[in-house]
Amino acid sequence: MRALISTRTLSAVALGAGCDFLISLDAYPYSERYHHTFPVVAGIGIFWLGLLLPFLYALGFGLRRRQPHIAAIPLAILSGITVTHTIVLARDVITDPTTHNLLPFEYLYIWIVIGVPAFAGSLLAWAICRLRNQPGAAE
Repeated sequence: MRALISTRTLSAVALGAGCDFLISLDAYPYSERYHHTFPVVAGIGIFWLGLLLPFLYALGFGLRRRQPHIAAIPLAILSGITVTHTIVLARDVITDPTTHNLLPFEYLYIWIVIGVPAFAGSLLAWAICRLRNQPGAAE
């Protein structure tokens, strides 16, 4: 129960919500969403930053002394994305019911695009910690 309400998990939910806005451009109305180009921050496209952040977050918090369960952080990130995307979809459908005709695929897309880097970072952290704690490993 402690892992569900830790600040680490709550910040992972917030990161997921932020990544939904970076990847899906949900801040724009649906009719204008794809008329804008992705901004660039420090030479990195905001879309790629949205993919890099979950990986680095899961990797960084997986390397802590008190490790969370291997899937806790990636699942928290995905829950933040799901909640945010549901709110945005409800807003868009209320505004124009003809939008989002491929609704289930939108969730599948966002879960794969954000979930794969998050789980990869978590698995990499788990592997590094296993190698670090392995007896006989070079130190």
